[in-house]
Amino acid sequence: MRIVASLTTLPGRVWGLGVMVDSVLRQTRRPDRFVLQLPEICRRTGESYPVVGGFPDGLEVRRCGCDWGPATKLVGALEDEHEPGTAIVTLDDDVEYAPCLLADLERWAEELPKSVVGMVGGSMFGGYSKLTHGEEIDVPQAVGGLGGYRGVLYRRWMFDLEQVRAELSELWAEGPFLADDTYFTSWLERHGIPRRVVPPSWKPGGNVAGVGFLKRSDSIYLGPGAGGEAIEASEKLMARKHAEWLAGAKA
Repeated sequence: MRIVASLTTLPGRVWGLGVMVDSVLRQTRRPDRFVLQLPEICRRTGESYPVVGGFPDGLEVRRCGCDWGPATKLVGALEDEHEPGTAIVTLDDDVEYAPCLLADLERWAEELPKSVVGMVGGSMFGGYSKLTHGEEIDVPQAVGGLGGYRGVLYRRWMFDLEQVRAELSELWAEGPFLADDTYFTSWLERHGIPRRVVPPSWKPGGNVAGVGFLKRSDSIYLGPGAGGEAIEASEKLMARKHAEWLAGAKA
């Protein structure tokens, strides 16, 4: 299986990715391609992304043009990965990942080739409450949606890039859209693709095995025009749009 690991970030966070990047480069199963997707302009802040260099060997920096917010990490990979069977693993920029993550996702993706797999999930529009973590289960568990912060493995065949762009354009037309996990959950639900939380091979104590969250002053949850309110607004918009798109598909 070919694995492409993809992430995006904000302009002010580009130079603070070292810990996260190192955790991916230390994976027991290294990605075949590891890409940082950088748009030209950040829609949220209006800032230009800096010209970057000096990252470790193994991380590719790709200028991807349009900024789709957090969804850029998947959309950017869809733009230049065309083989239907390619696995695209989306990652967040503020997490230090356990070294077995990609190996575990690959193993379960091979066993569940028609499903999207991840390490945490819950209800479709439930935010981050009542979650199931992989460490709590021994067999894969079907969920409404997967939490992207712990890594999610998709296959390229699951998406129509032009339709994804069109739908994201509708969402962004109403303001900054930050609920990428919920949007992609909606897409998968509407296209009949199962989502499953899978157990990791390494299970030390605690609910979030081997995952460290990096402290950042410029989190999407902080700052004017962002924060929890922006996330909540995006979630409400997504719930409404999901219902509209479902109704349109049935008409």
